[in-house]
Amino acid sequence: MGKDRIWFCGDTHGDLGHVVEYVLGAHATVQAPAAIILLGDIDAPRPLHIELEKIRELTEIFWIPGNHDSDDNASWNNLVSSELADRNLHCRGAQVGSWQVAGLGRSE
Repeated sequence: MGKDRIWFCGDTHGDLGHVVEYVLGAHATVQAPAAIILLGDIDAPRPLHIELEKIRELTEIFWIPGNHDSDDNASWNNLVSSELADRNLHCRGAQVGSWQVAGLGRSE
């Protein structure tokens, strides 16, 4: 796994299957990411940790809320009530792989 490789994935709008598929496919290669950062408009149909459970042990997962993530209570709760709620980078920084990363989301 490339300790410096971060994948930024934006605007999944409820379809996280391709993110899971690409991480699983890359895991056996040197192209696998050390982390992924979801860049808003995630619209997770289930709690985020369930949507991404197949890759949770393979890569670090972070997220930043987008303007559509608060369109309805269910989508918002699937992020902030998830086991990955502490991975929200909105208005904070974190060590992601070998990088220091900060996020600024929009959730209005």
